[in-house]
Amino acid sequence: MRHTLKGRQRRAPLWALLFAPVAITAFAAHPAAAEDNDHAPKRLAWLANDPTNTYDNATLAGIKQVANVLGQTVDPYYAGFDINQQLAQCAAAIQSGKYAGMFIESDDAVLIEPCVAAAHKAGIPVVATDLPIGPDPLAANPQVPGEVGASFIPAGHYATGI
Repeated sequence: MRHTLKGRQRRAPLWALLFAPVAITAFAAHPAAAEDNDHAPKRLAWLANDPTNTYDNATLAGIKQVANVLGQTVDPYYAGFDINQQLAQCAAAIQSGKYAGMFIESDDAVLIEPCVAAAHKAGIPVVATDLPIGPDPLAANPQVPGEVGASFIPAGHYATGI
């Protein structure tokens, strides 16, 4: 239900365009990026849920638009709202060795934490999109090691019109 609210669908393209530069900048500022002397385009993984969802698609379109301007490519992974599938996709993305960063629209804010820990261990920075990663659903700041940024408005602020 949370992904079909009309107000969120209307805001999604603007949201993605406003926050994607911040998230991509967080990747660029990460120490692992500073160590990369290869000027080849960067690949970013985006772990999401539903390729037919207009909100997910608008978010991805905004992320891709900014990433493309910066010479980066975004590969989407869709888990169908299945945290086990999302964890498996995260592990596969990390093991592939081809990603300089990950955006995660988590299916479960707490159960995704092992993914963030594994990415951190591999030197891959993570940015939360749409929802926080960690135990506090109202927190907009990173809550777990390895999360270098967050691009969303906390759900607790939806009713305030922010």
